[in-house]
Amino acid sequence: MSRIIVLSIAMLLIGVSPGLSESSSQGIRVVTARDLLNYAEMPAFREALLDRIKHTENGISWGMVVGKKNLYCTPPNLPLAPEQILTLIARYTKDNPIELDRNWELVMINALRDVFPCVDATRG
Repeated sequence: MSRIIVLSIAMLLIGVSPGLSESSSQGIRVVTARDLLNYAEMPAFREALLDRIKHTENGISWGMVVGKKNLYCTPPNLPLAPEQILTLIARYTKDNPIELDRNWELVMINALRDVFPCVDATRG
């Protein structure tokens, strides 16, 4: 089942977005959490990054449903806005600066896992 989650996430990261993970027509490169946080400070890129965060978290959430394994456990009636996720990433990297140079999607998962840990990592 974990292979399904990995494949779902990989497909999301490769195909859904208009290209912000490597480069875009605007010439930005967002790979690390540091990149994400730096570009989020620039008004010209902020909305595109928030959209990317939204779609990435949505894809990961669906991967968890299909794979029946939770990476993090948000309360049932708590929708996460991209701005909130960006704030969680900023806080997490402030407390864990080594994470700044890691893949931003992985850092997002770690930040969400840190705030919303699962008691039981699998769904019953």
